[in-house]
Amino acid sequence: MRKAQYRLPRAAGDTEDAELAVFYFEGSGGSVQANVDRWIGQFRKADGTPAGDTAKTTHRQSQAIPITIVDVSGTYLAGGMPMPGNKSEKPGFRMLAAVAEAGSGPWFFKLTGPARTVARWERHSSPFWTLCSRMPEHVDQLLASLTTSVSGS
Repeated sequence: MRKAQYRLPRAAGDTEDAELAVFYFEGSGGSVQANVDRWIGQFRKADGTPAGDTAKTTHRQSQAIPITIVDVSGTYLAGGMPMPGNKSEKPGFRMLAAVAEAGSGPWFFKLTGPARTVARWERHSSPFWTLCSRMPEHVDQLLASLTTSVSGS
């Protein structure tokens, strides 16, 4: 279930804003690897081949909560649920996504948008990614920190 969604204003020269979405499925939502694979699979390199070999996946732990972070760029195959013909191609996009494996179930975070805009917000989101590791204990603080970052920039 989508718990929060934010529009992050675009960087100069970009044609659209970025979006940060926060999801929590109460103990489900698929395995970490299945989500990582799906997220990476939503991108293609400029030559049309899958972006898997250029995506970066990192793992860390905070407050005993494992976090997996994915950073992938290229042409984003945007769309809702996976259905034939339901995708639009958005070149020059980037996704920073994370899974925080909290005891009550995983929390999912996806920052997606034009690469320049995502880079702009990446530097503002460091405290956000740190708080991701403390889900769900600090969800109110997490969302408040993001709201402050978005409205203060």
